[in-house]
Amino acid sequence: MNDDELLASVFKIQSDFGSGILESGTCFLFGDKRHALTAKHVVARKNGEVAGNIVVREGAEKSHKATCKVLESMDVALVAFDHDLPGTPLDPAPGTDELIPGTEFRAPGFPEDVSQTWQTGKIVGRARLDPSELNPYEIIFDNS
Repeated sequence: MNDDELLASVFKIQSDFGSGILESGTCFLFGDKRHALTAKHVVARKNGEVAGNIVVREGAEKSHKATCKVLESMDVALVAFDHDLPGTPLDPAPGTDELIPGTEFRAPGFPEDVSQTWQTGKIVGRARLDPSELNPYEIIFDNS
């Protein structure tokens, strides 16, 4: 996958907890074109409250209403849409056997609510997800 294809599968996500102040982060297509992964702290508070209004932005013009399921064990949330988004679902950790602490990486995202950009860093640790926690077919878009 080239950089342009990768960038087309990464979106800005915003959450409103009713205060009018938006939390902002990055999500990427996962599993299929109706699901994405993001960090739990973008869509849920420490007390477990999930934002009442979650929107994924596709550029400056298009936005998509979403719902989500948060994982209790990690800072991960699965986001669902009622229609396909553009892009290709991504494998969040290809070649994970090669990812050891100190390995450098590069990832696209929306840090500190700025435009899409590339960030670099180093792996500091690894964790295993229970695949059943990320079953995209267990979450269905709630249109209410």
